[in-house]
Amino acid sequence: MKNVHPLFAFAMLTAGIASLCAQTRPHNPFVEKVTTPERSRQLKVALDANMWVMYDLPTAELYVAWKGGTAGGALKSAAYWYGGGAHFPHWFYTAGTEYFRESVGEFFSDWAPAADITLYYTKWPKQPLNYKNWSVTSGGADTFDHVANHGYFVKGSVFKFHNGLKLKGGGEIDVLETPEFDGAGGKMNLVRTMAFTGIPAGGSVKLALPAGGNWKVTGKGTLQGGALVQDGDGESTITGSW
Repeated sequence: MKNVHPLFAFAMLTAGIASLCAQTRPHNPFVEKVTTPERSRQLKVALDANMWVMYDLPTAELYVAWKGGTAGGALKSAAYWYGGGAHFPHWFYTAGTEYFRESVGEFFSDWAPAADITLYYTKWPKQPLNYKNWSVTSGGADTFDHVANHGYFVKGSVFKFHNGLKLKGGGEIDVLETPEFDGAGGKMNLVRTMAFTGIPAGGSVKLALPAGGNWKVTGKGTLQGGALVQDGDGESTITGSW
């Protein structure tokens, strides 16, 4: 029998383990910024042919998940065009079986000019200005101001969504989310690992979870009334199953 150098054998073994652990994404690129008929600043992530998700960037809200195959949908032209005439396809329409879709439309900050909002909402569904899927309380008082989007990271097939929860009077809670698909138990499982840093002593973060689906929370946080409740720094895992 031919001898195999120990270093070569170790390299082959680790490469095999890495290939087994690596996630295969159904689309390249698997993370893209898109505009949809409902909202204008979205982040589309193709985790698996059975699990595509879309985040609203201004609110850091996961608002739709669906079984999208290898394409997830298609780009189409807008239904209207301010300048008239033809328009290049730039609206992304999802295609496939939806697990959930939140109905709230485009988000505007409280400081946005009322005239601009009125003009915009002649084309998009209206939503309340005070809509917030995140909340932060301390001593029973609302201390949450707004979401600060800090971008996202892609390394290989790993995607991380980075946001900050700005607090009234200053301060910020760092939130880093890593979503993944898991087909365990023959179910379509969306696993959201969330790491929180900077929650003030006595403070509590609450994230309203999408309607529909069987949600559970493990780790530092708890599931209360359809929401993740995090009372201190640490990591929580939110799993939705269909």
